[in-house]
Amino acid sequence: SAAGSAGNTADPQSVHENIMGLWGALSAGATLTLHAAGWLEGGLTFGFEKFICDIEAVQTLAELCAPVDASAAGMAFEAIKGVDPGGHFFASPHTMERFDTAFYAPINADLSTFGTWTANGAQKAEDRAAEIVRQTLADYSQPAGCAQAAERVARYVADKRAAGGAAPLTG
Repeated sequence: SAAGSAGNTADPQSVHENIMGLWGALSAGATLTLHAAGWLEGGLTFGFEKFICDIEAVQTLAELCAPVDASAAGMAFEAIKGVDPGGHFFASPHTMERFDTAFYAPINADLSTFGTWTANGAQKAEDRAAEIVRQTLADYSQPAGCAQAAERVARYVADKRAAGGAAPLTG
């Protein structure tokens, strides 16, 4: 299946279009979804900021589709028994053991209050995504063996060109 967007930039329209395409693919039972991240103008262009926003959507859907832990600990039967009516689970050992990993941690979404968001510069999603892209590129280091692999590919291409490449297509 495929998602994608006809939008021109990483704005709410293009992200919404992609999410709706992803929901359609998910609802249809797709096991492989192409064009799910970064597509703009119906696939004519790619946006790095759009890629970050779309990956957020893909990861959120993946979290929603994750299997439910139906073990005794996952269902929290003992924790439920340990809290009286009208009580809460916030300080229970069961909650404390799982709190850091129980929820999806977004890579781009800002879940702060409006006041906090405003005080922190009121950065829009596409601006936060641009910063993630900049930081990712700044932090990049070439993997071990990458230069050798590039040399092997260059030699292979040169050898195939010298051999005449593929026969021309005739119409």
